[in-house]
Amino acid sequence: MRTMWQWVGSCLVALATAWPAQAALVADSVLDYSAVQGAGGWSYGYFNHTALGTYSSAGFTAFALYDAGDERWHASAAQVGAQNNVYLSTNRFGGHPNGLGPDSQDANIWAMRRWVSDVDGPVRLSFDLRKINTNPAAGGVTGHIFVDGVEVFSSFIATTDDAGIQSFLMLDVGVGTLIDFAIDPTGVVVPGRADHVESARADGTHFSANIVTVEVPEPASLGLVLAGLCGFCAVRGARQPRRRAAGFNPAASSSAGRA
Repeated sequence: MRTMWQWVGSCLVALATAWPAQAALVADSVLDYSAVQGAGGWSYGYFNHTALGTYSSAGFTAFALYDAGDERWHASAAQVGAQNNVYLSTNRFGGHPNGLGPDSQDANIWAMRRWVSDVDGPVRLSFDLRKINTNPAAGGVTGHIFVDGVEVFSSFIATTDDAGIQSFLMLDVGVGTLIDFAIDPTGVVVPGRADHVESARADGTHFSANIVTVEVPEPASLGLVLAGLCGFCAVRGARQPRRRAAGFNPAASSSAGRA
C-alpha cells in the first residue's frame, strides 16, 4: 500500500514528465564549418593581442583567405605580416595561434571563431577544449570564451593535455549577441628552453562548441500544472484506507461492548 509520501514523490515525477524542458540545436562549430564567412552565423578570424591589448569584440578581424585543400581559414601577409602567417589559422575542429616565436614570429595573435546569435533567450553552450599537438617541448595554450566582449571562460591547457576540458555554460542571449572563441598562445615557460611564454610552438588545439536553446515553462502555466497534480495526489491519498492501530482487535472490541 502506498503512503502519502510515496504519492507525493509520484506527483513530483509526474510533474517533471508532464513539462520537460525543450532543447533545439541552433549552432555547431564542427557541423556548421564552412568556406563562406558568416554561413550559419559563424565567422573565422583572429585578434592581435600584441597590437591591441585587452580583448574587445571590435578587435576581431575576419581571415581574408580560405585554403580549400586543408579546409582552413588563414590571414593574408598584408593582415599580419609574412612572418606571422605560417601557422595562424582556424579549421573545422579548432586552430593554431601565432606567438612570440618560435623563429621569426613576433606577435601574440589569437586564432578565433565567432558565432552571431539568431535566437533570443536562454541557451546552453557546450564546449570541448584540448591539445592536438602534444609536443612536450611546447608551453601549452589558453582558451577563452567571450560574450559581447565580456570573458565568461578562460583556462590554460598544458601542451600534453589531449583530454582537456569538456564543459558547458548557461547563457542568456539575444539576436545579434556575439560569442567568441579564442586560442591564445600564452602558456608556461618550459625549463631548459628559450621559448617565450607566449610562444606558439606546437600550439595546434581542438576547440569546438555547440549551442542549444532551452525553453523554460512560463510560471503561470507551470503553476496550473502543479496545482492540478497536487489536487490529483490529494484525492488519491484520501482514497487510501486508513491503517488500524497496532494491537487493535475488532472482535475483542465487539465482545467488550456486549459485556
